[in-house]
Amino acid sequence: MNRHLKQQQPGFQRNGASLPARLTSIAYQITKKAIAFILLLTLSLTVQRGFAQAPITTDVTGTVINEKGEVLQGATVLATNTVSRVTSTSVTDDNGTFRLRKLVVGNKYDYTFSFLGYELSSSNGLTVSPNAKENFISIKLKE
Repeated sequence: MNRHLKQQQPGFQRNGASLPARLTSIAYQITKKAIAFILLLTLSLTVQRGFAQAPITTDVTGTVINEKGEVLQGATVLATNTVSRVTSTSVTDDNGTFRLRKLVVGNKYDYTFSFLGYELSSSNGLTVSPNAKENFISIKLKE
C-alpha cells in the first residue's frame, strides 16, 4: 500500500521525467521560439527599409525671355527645395529653354532667374506636379 501512494504523489516521476525537468524543457522551447520570432521580425524590418521607395522625381522645364520676347541664352535658373534647401541649377540653351532635373514631386521650390544686365526674378513656393505639362515655367526678365 505504501508503494501505491508513492506513485500517485503529483509531479515527481511521470513519463520518465520529473515535473521540474519538463517545465524547464517547456520554458527552453518557448525561449527558443521567442528568440526566433524576434530575429525574424528584425530581419523583416531591415528588409523593408532596404526596399523603401525612393521619392518620385520629375524635371521642370521652361523658357527665359526678355521684355521684347527675345530668348535669353545663358540665363541661370536656380531651384531651391523649401524644406531640405537642396538646390538644382540649369542654364538656358540657344532657345532660352532650361531643364531642372530630378525635382521631388509634391515638394515646393523657390526659383531664381538671373541674366547679366537684367533684374533678378523669383517665383517662390511652387509645387512640383507629377504632370510634366504643369511643370513648365516661362519667365520674362526686365533690363
